[in-house]
Amino acid sequence: MSLSSPEKRQKMDQAAIIEAAMSAMTDTANPALFDVTIICTTDDFQASYWMDRLSSGVCKSSSSGKFPMVIAVSEDWSSSSGAGNGLGTL
Repeated sequence: MSLSSPEKRQKMDQAAIIEAAMSAMTDTANPALFDVTIICTTDDFQASYWMDRLSSGVCKSSSSGKFPMVIAVSEDWSSSSGAGNGLGTL
């Protein structure tokens, strides 16, 4: 396989993409955040815990805007209707 083969370029492109993603995720001077983070838990206590922890920590907004936003919900899998909200399948 030559250096200019499509397979070699694709591997190099994938490596560059992974490296860029890892750099963005670990850049403490310029942290990357999602606009909305959705957490699905098994009970209301965990939903409240994660919403508070993420909202005051890694997902804390540095401005007065509404983003980044943390939404945490609980899914009751033991009920006869199942989880019901579908967020766990996103």
